[in-house]
Amino acid sequence: MTHAFKYAIVCTLVSSLFRPVAWATDHSALQKQLRDAYEGKLLSLKTPCTSDRLHFDTSGKPLSALQEAPWTTSGVFRVESVAVKSDRIEIRGKRLILALRLDKTGTRLVPIELDRHLRIDLDIAPSMTDLQQTYVSLAQIFQGGKLEERISAYWKPTIDLGDLMTDRASLLQRLPDRMVGRLEGNRPVYLVSPPAVTPPKSVHTPDPDYSDGARKKRVTGTTTMRLILNEKGQPEILVLVKDLGEGLDIRALAAVSQWRFQPAVKDGQPVAALVTVEVNFDLY
Repeated sequence: MTHAFKYAIVCTLVSSLFRPVAWATDHSALQKQLRDAYEGKLLSLKTPCTSDRLHFDTSGKPLSALQEAPWTTSGVFRVESVAVKSDRIEIRGKRLILALRLDKTGTRLVPIELDRHLRIDLDIAPSMTDLQQTYVSLAQIFQGGKLEERISAYWKPTIDLGDLMTDRASLLQRLPDRMVGRLEGNRPVYLVSPPAVTPPKSVHTPDPDYSDGARKKRVTGTTTMRLILNEKGQPEILVLVKDLGEGLDIRALAAVSQWRFQPAVKDGQPVAALVTVEVNFDLY
């Protein structure tokens, strides 16, 4: 799935997009400033959410409740266009998820663009008398800091995920506490191993859509991936182990990122856990 990883990480400090500038005096000038700052860039939402259309007031506060989700699956998008209207700024882009990629150097998180569009509307005062407030409001929507640094520090494994293919008994001997790594915030992730760590239970597992290429070629089969499910039962990190090609890997990742579970349990408390799942593609 090399093609899925063609988007390089943008290392630009997001907060630098909100530095004081010579403020524009009309819509076209402001639009040019915003396009220069945003278009083509990867941006991070301060409040990751699953909605594909977000609306904020003039201060950058959401006008409806946001259904929060993990940052790695619902917090990053690539800006495709910016338009300044008489009453709002309209930002359109494509959703991305951050997935683990296995290679000779180990594992690392990389962005994968999905076929899911995101639209963000920010209300602005029709008079446009306080343009600095527009940039302040945008800073309430987007997270500052270097994306590359956050991505590289998000997952800290204690074992190589490739080791999961080895004999399970020997693996468990190496993991007396069943911990396989830590997520951002120093949150431990455990290997499911009853009765010490009971498995999560699926609640919502929508099927993926077929890609046009796979449908035409009548590609069928099963993809396999590993998930790190967080303490709320949400997929927080995904890694594709086996794919079928023809874009079905992206469709599988997109669908599984929206799956929901009852979380794994350790010592009576919900915990993050590493599990393996299969996604079937069948035209019949």
